[in-house]
Amino acid sequence: MTTHKCPGVLCGGRVQVPASRLMCREDWFAVPVAERDAVNAAWDRGRGRMSAAHRAAVRDAIEANRREGTR
Repeated sequence: MTTHKCPGVLCGGRVQVPASRLMCREDWFAVPVAERDAVNAAWDRGRGRMSAAHRAAVRDAIEANRREGTR
């Protein structure tokens, strides 16, 4: 199984997550619902993979995690 390092701040990047996931559970649920929904909508069951909309939603979710995780 392919994995990558979680880009979130709460786990400190110590968690390896499956390639099918953006973040570890702890960091993902620190992202506000609106940003999580945007990532899932842009993903569109894989059809939106690497689209401009998906990349922007992922970038926004990571930034939101960093904001929320440093409060």
